[in-house]
Amino acid sequence: MNIGMNINSLPVTAVGMGIGVDYILYVVDRVRLEVPRVGGDIIQGIRKAISTTGMAVTFTATTMIAGIIPWYFMSSLRFSAEMAILLAILLVTHWLSALA
Repeated sequence: MNIGMNINSLPVTAVGMGIGVDYILYVVDRVRLEVPRVGGDIIQGIRKAISTTGMAVTFTATTMIAGIIPWYFMSSLRFSAEMAILLAILLVTHWLSALA
């Protein structure tokens, strides 16, 4: 989309990265709790963690993305619109990466 990466877009990418890290921390913490509960089976623990925490991460991500997307269409400032789409792309990428 030809969005320039410069000093002005750095805070937006930092926010996107911080939120993305939170998604994976939720999943990893849940895996850590579920593996002992299923008798030490790592694969079964991961499946259980994704089936429970995955819904919470999906709900959080879609809520945040749904709040950011209108900013792209409603902003009269080009920079604000570009940063909204950049943040939305980052959140979608981190959301899908956390569940993959």
